[in-house]
Amino acid sequence: MFNRDELNRLYRYAVSLSRKEEDGADLLQTTLVKLFERSGRIEVEYPIRYAMRTIRNTFLNSLRTSNREEAIEDENTIVDKNIDLNKIISNKIEVEEVLSFCNPLEREILYLWAYEGMTYVEISGFLEISKGTLLTKIHNLKKRINESLELKRSTKEGVL
Repeated sequence: MFNRDELNRLYRYAVSLSRKEEDGADLLQTTLVKLFERSGRIEVEYPIRYAMRTIRNTFLNSLRTSNREEAIEDENTIVDKNIDLNKIISNKIEVEEVLSFCNPLEREILYLWAYEGMTYVEISGFLEISKGTLLTKIHNLKKRINESLELKRSTKEGVL
């Protein structure tokens, strides 16, 4: 059904949502079982996207059933185009720190944008949210990242 590169891509996507390798492996396993069970009944035009959607839905269902679902804000604010995520995050430690305070939807958006190279329009279509809502979520995330990292940097400089 999938080659090694596609399976690795799906695994990385699952890990990006769950933040744990073992949970990512479980998500991928569950998805592959579901896809195998459905393989004779439905024909899928884009198997990778279908698998990613299944991984996402399985992850969200696991959050709901275990009462660990995080609140996802839907604020209507103006997007500040002057905040550049690439300039904010300068090293791997900061990336890990950023991911630690992102909710699952924000981690998914970052993964689709940074790793998959999707455009905002493609991401909003994939996640089934409006482009404006997506841009608001990205703006709020960038703002939180910038504030957190600036605070950390200023604290470090003050200590030295």
